[in-house]
Amino acid sequence: MTLTWKLLQVQTSAIVKMSSLPIEVCERVMDFFAVRHPQDEYEYYVADSNWSSLANLCLVCREWVHHARFLLYFQLQLRSKEHVQRLIDGLVARPQNGAYTRVLDIKLHNATDQMALIPLLLSRYLCNLESLEWNGLGVADVFPHFYKSMSLFRTVKAVLVSNTSDAYLSHATRLALALPRIEHIALYSIAKTSKSLSFWGRPPSSLSSISLVLEADQKLGPMFRTLTPCASHLTRFALMYFTADSPSPAPLPIHLPTVREVVHFLRSAPLLLELRLGVFSSSTRWKTRIYGGFDFKHNPRLRILQLQLHHDGNDYPTADEVQPQVDLALRLLSTVTSPDLSLICIIWRHIRYPRLVEEEALALTFTEFNTALLKKFNATSKVNASRPPRSFDLEDDHHDLVVGATVLSEETVRRAVSFSQGMSPYPTNTAGPDDTAISVVQADSRMTGSLGGSGRDNGLISSQPCLRLTNPVKQSKPFLPIEVCEHIMDRLARKHPKHAHNFEYKRQTFRELFALCLVCKDWLHHARYLLYGWVDLRDKDHLNKLIVGLEARPSNGNFVRYLYLRPKDGSEWLSSVPYLVPRYLTNLELISLSRVNLTHLHPHFYRSMALFKNLKSIQLDDIKGGLLHHGLRLALGMPGVQHIGLSKIKDASSRLLSGALPFTARPRVPPSSIAFALSPSLVEPLSRILSVLGPCTARLTRVSLLFDAPTLPAPAPEGFVTLAEAMGRFLRDTPMLQELRFSLYCTTAVLDAANLDFSKNIRLRVLQIYFIHDGTEYPTTDEIHSQTDQALCLLSTLSSPDLVLICMNWEHITYTAFTQDTEIKEVFADFEVALLRKFKMTSRVYGPQPPRYFARQLTKSYDNTAVGITVLSEVQTIRAISFRQAVSQSPT
Repeated sequence: MTLTWKLLQVQTSAIVKMSSLPIEVCERVMDFFAVRHPQDEYEYYVADSNWSSLANLCLVCREWVHHARFLLYFQLQLRSKEHVQRLIDGLVARPQNGAYTRVLDIKLHNATDQMALIPLLLSRYLCNLESLEWNGLGVADVFPHFYKSMSLFRTVKAVLVSNTSDAYLSHATRLALALPRIEHIALYSIAKTSKSLSFWGRPPSSLSSISLVLEADQKLGPMFRTLTPCASHLTRFALMYFTADSPSPAPLPIHLPTVREVVHFLRSAPLLLELRLGVFSSSTRWKTRIYGGFDFKHNPRLRILQLQLHHDGNDYPTADEVQPQVDLALRLLSTVTSPDLSLICIIWRHIRYPRLVEEEALALTFTEFNTALLKKFNATSKVNASRPPRSFDLEDDHHDLVVGATVLSEETVRRAVSFSQGMSPYPTNTAGPDDTAISVVQADSRMTGSLGGSGRDNGLISSQPCLRLTNPVKQSKPFLPIEVCEHIMDRLARKHPKHAHNFEYKRQTFRELFALCLVCKDWLHHARYLLYGWVDLRDKDHLNKLIVGLEARPSNGNFVRYLYLRPKDGSEWLSSVPYLVPRYLTNLELISLSRVNLTHLHPHFYRSMALFKNLKSIQLDDIKGGLLHHGLRLALGMPGVQHIGLSKIKDASSRLLSGALPFTARPRVPPSSIAFALSPSLVEPLSRILSVLGPCTARLTRVSLLFDAPTLPAPAPEGFVTLAEAMGRFLRDTPMLQELRFSLYCTTAVLDAANLDFSKNIRLRVLQIYFIHDGTEYPTTDEIHSQTDQALCLLSTLSSPDLVLICMNWEHITYTAFTQDTEIKEVFADFEVALLRKFKMTSRVYGPQPPRYFARQLTKSYDNTAVGITVLSEVQTIRAISFRQAVSQSPT
C-alpha cells in the first residue's frame, strides 16, 4: 500500500515513444506471461501452462525470443504420435533449442512403438534434461532393449510415473533404476491389481529421494527389499496412500509384513532429512500394535516430519474416536530425537476443520494436542531462529486439518506441507528466516547458469540454471508497440478496471505493476489508468495519504474511476470524504460503501455527496436491513446517479423494521438501472422500495430484484404475495426496459398475484428469472413439470423482437439430478423444444450462429442450475447470467 501513495507523487510527463527495458524487467514480464515459473514447477498444484501469449509477444517483438527460450522450451509435452514427430522435426531444424528443455512429460497411450524410440531419438538433442514424467506407463510389451536405451539420458535426475497399476510397478522401477544419475523416484497413483510383483536390479548410489503414493493395502515387501541398499544415503522419503473406491477409506486389513518392511527400511536410513508417512489410525488395539514398531531414533538429522493419519471408518469421527489418533500421533512423535528439526506436521485426513471448532469436546482434545506438540518440539529441536517455535493449523482443499509446530515462515510451511512438494525432487528450504545463503545461491545460479552443488543437502533447486543470459548475443533497444505495452500492463494488473464489477474477483493488488514502473519509469505515463483507476480506502490513514498524494500531483486524480470505502475500524472519518476528495476526483464514476453504519455519519453527509458531479453509480454492500432507508436516501439524493445497487442486505431486528422505513424521498433525476440483492425476509420493505421508485420506471433500462442468501426459506415467507403484486405493477410501467432479472417463488398464489405481462416491454433483450422451489426437499417429476409449464406461461406474453437471451435459474435443483433421472430428463427435453420454438417466434436477432439451448450448473454456495436459449457466445452467456453481472452497473 505504501508504493501506491508513493506513485501518486511521481512527476510524470508525456512520452513520445517507449524506451528499452532492462533485462530484469523483461524476465519479470515473461514470467507473468508464462503463468508460472519453471522453478516453481513442483511447489503447488497449478493449471497447465499456456505459453501462447508469450509466443505471440515473441512474434511481435522477435528480439525477445532469445530471452524467452528458457520458458518456451523448459517443459515439453508428448500426447500423441504427431507430437513426437513434430518435436523431432523441430529439433532437427533447431538443435540448439533442445538444450533449454529440463522436463519431458510423456503421455502416450497405445503407442508403444513410438515410446520405444523416444530414448534413441531424443537423447542426442535433450542434453540437459533433468526430469522424466510418464503418465499411464505400460511398458510390459515394449522392445526389450528399451530399459537399457534409457541410460542414454545421462543428465536425468528425476523420474515421475503416475496413473498406472502395480502390474507395471516393477517395470517402472526397472526403468528408473536404469538411469545412471537418478536422484529422485516418484510413483504416484499406482492402483492395485491381482498380479504378483517381482523386482530386480540394484538401485544406483546416486538415489537420494523416493516418493510413493500407492493404493492402500498393497504388498510392497519386494519393492522395499529392492530399495533397501540405497536407504543408507537417502535424504528424502515419502510414503502416502489413497483409496480408489471412496474418498473416505473403509476399515482396511493392513498387512503386517508390509508395515514391518517399512519400519526396517526407515531404520536403515540415518541420513533422512525429510520424511512423509501415511498411517491408518484406529481405536482397535491390534492396529495400534502394528504401528508400535515405528520409531525415529535412527534418524538423527531429520528436519521435516509429516504424518498423515487416515481415519479408519466411513463416518466422521467422534471425540472418543479422535482421542486414539491423538495418542498414536504423540506416541510416534515421542521417539523423535533430531536437534535439527524445523517442522512437525500432522494431517488429519477426512476430519472437517469447521466441525472441530464447533464441537467443544473435539476442540478441547486438539487444544491439548497442540500444547503437547509444541512442548515436544521445544524439547527436541535446537534450531536457532529469529522467531520462537510456534504451532499452526491449516485447512487444505480436501477439508483435511493440518496442525503442527515449526520455526519456518508461513509461506515456507505451506510449501512444505503441500502434496506437490512431497512428490517433488526438490527438497524444502529449511533455512531460518535470517539464513539467506541458499536464496543467494539460487539467485546466482539463475543469473550465471552454473550447476553448483550435488543437489542433496542444498537441494536441486539451486541446480536449475537460467539459460536466458548464457551465450549472450548483441542486444538492441526494442521499442514495443503501444498495443503490446498495454497488453503487458493488463496482464500485470490481473484485472482491468472496465471489468471490475462483472465477475467475482479477489482483492486487487498492483504490486508487480508498481515494480515495473519504478524500474522503468517511462511506463508510468501509460500505466496511470490502471494504477489510479481503483482507490481503496480502509481507514483514516489511507485517506490522509491519498490527500497528500493528490495535493502533490492533482493530475493523477483524473484517472480515478472507482472509489471503494470499507472501514475496518470506525466510520467517523467517512463524513469528511465528500469535502476533501471531490475537488481532485473530477472523473469519479462509482462509489461503493461496504459494511458502513450510516447512522454514525454526519447529518450533512448525504447532501455533501452531491459534490461528486460526475458520479454515475452508487453501490451499498453488506449493510443491515434496518438501515435500508438511509441507503436509499443516500442513493436518491445525488442528481447524476444512473445506477443504484444494494447487495447483501442483511436481516434486521423487528424493532428496526416495524414502521421504521420512512421512504419519503423521490429521485431528482430518475436512474436508468437498479439492482437489489436482499435477504428473503426483507420482502415487505422491498415492496415499499418499489413504490418509492415508481416515478423512474419510464427511464429504466436494467432491473434486478434478487434474493441473496445461502439458503432460501421454504415455504415462501409472509408478504411475498404483496411483493409479487408490487413487482407486477412496477414492471408493467417500464417500456424502455432492456435487461430484467428477478426471483420468484413457484406457487400459484404468487404467480396469480404477480400477473406478469411482458407485452409492453418491446425493447427487452435479456430476461433472467430465478424460480425458487417452494419445498424443503428436491422436487419430484410432477413438480418440475408444473414449474416448466408455469415458466412457459410467463414467457407467453413476450413480444420483443430484440431478445438475445432467455435464462431460467432453477434454485435447489441440481443439474445432475434431472440428467440421471429418465423421467425428469424427458420433462426438460420437452421444455427445451417449447422454449426454442418460443424464442424463434419472438426474437428476430440472429448472430453468426443460430439460437441454441444451454444448461449450466452455476458455481454458488447453493444448488442453482441455469437453462435457456441464446444467440450469444458461450463466454457472453456466462457473463450475462452471473450474479456479479446482475448487480453491476455495466449492461450486458
